[in-house]
Amino acid sequence: MRQEIEMLEEIVRGFQSRGKEPENQCREYNLFQVLGISGKEVLICRVLADLLNPTGSHQRGTLYLREFFREVLKDYPIEEAELENMRVYREYEIDGERRIDLVICNRNRFIPIEVKIYAGEQKSQCYDYYQYALRQDESAKVVYLTRTGTYPGKYSRCKGASELPEEKIYNISFQKHILGWLDKLIAQETGRMKDSLEQFREAVETFVKAGDMEMKQEIAGKILSDEEHFRSGLAVCRAMDEAKAGLIRLVLEEIREQMKPLQEKYGLKLETEHSWYSYEEQATEDFYHCYSTYPGLNYVVCRAKFREDISMWFRVEVEHRLFAGFCLFNNSAVTEEGVGNQQDEIDVDLKNEAANYLEERYIKPSAWWLLWRYLPTGRDNGRYCIDTVPDFKAMNEAAVRLSNPENRKEFAAECVRVAEEELLSMLK
Repeated sequence: MRQEIEMLEEIVRGFQSRGKEPENQCREYNLFQVLGISGKEVLICRVLADLLNPTGSHQRGTLYLREFFREVLKDYPIEEAELENMRVYREYEIDGERRIDLVICNRNRFIPIEVKIYAGEQKSQCYDYYQYALRQDESAKVVYLTRTGTYPGKYSRCKGASELPEEKIYNISFQKHILGWLDKLIAQETGRMKDSLEQFREAVETFVKAGDMEMKQEIAGKILSDEEHFRSGLAVCRAMDEAKAGLIRLVLEEIREQMKPLQEKYGLKLETEHSWYSYEEQATEDFYHCYSTYPGLNYVVCRAKFREDISMWFRVEVEHRLFAGFCLFNNSAVTEEGVGNQQDEIDVDLKNEAANYLEERYIKPSAWWLLWRYLPTGRDNGRYCIDTVPDFKAMNEAAVRLSNPENRKEFAAECVRVAEEELLSMLK
């Protein structure tokens, strides 16, 4: 089997480094694809810039730009009057002969958009863009547009010892945001403009999906070329869910190990009586055959004394993505599963009791959770999670990297640091 695994690894590495323009996969004649627009940043940016420009050749005024703010740049509040004064530039030249792919701006706003389809990152690129944008707009961020929402690496975010903070990057993707925006435009159009938008959408969808499809087809072809290859493929397929579940266990075990210094400091006791949705029992293959088995790690907050045998826990959990927070558990509740159950209804009295132990302004009850944050971002907003928070269902890049023991150790340390700063520090 080792030979088969090495063969598949070689195919994957080839596609990761290929960066080639995907072949046409259009079922009908598509002018954008005939012209080779798919996968070419410069040509894609030309079309995007014209669609976004209120004075573009589409003759729709601010309509497309308005929908872009509504569907893509949702965190940028915009007034109708501002749209009229917006200008859109491509290859906007800044210091050091750098050129920003797209810029949306007026007297008060400067929104730089860096587009990455197959091109690699450039040294300090996002850092330099942000520094320039900040001089024009004190609330500026760098909008980073990639095929699937990849977060820029340190090579692009850092300059010397300085690093661009995560909150100054606004991640968007062709896969979700641009295709969704185009769908909105298409729904509002008729005639030739509708046809043009549909063709452009198809071209975008082609380069979003083509790389993965090509790789799957080549791997499938290799597996089908030999009986032993096929047997090995079946064995890998059967083992993969267990391997992914094993990764969840390893990550939570590493976090558990690095949480030890904080237990005495914050009065936390590892919960072992109920083992409520513990990772030891719930991080199994079943996680990949239902919505979630909610594997987690529980600590009792010892100083928190509630009525009716309710205790407050600090819990690290994997639903799909990794997060942590404070929740309430009823130790004496009787269910079909036995004694003990999560306190799913947090009424006003329980919230007031919780305020004796947690900063009240942060308490936002949801089911049995008093408050929670994604790890390692320390946020409760999923928009910042595309590439930094591991998703063990989708197995995004943040999750895959954790199969490396060194990466896993560093990641756990960062999670524990953020958990202390953003959650445990809220304890009174």
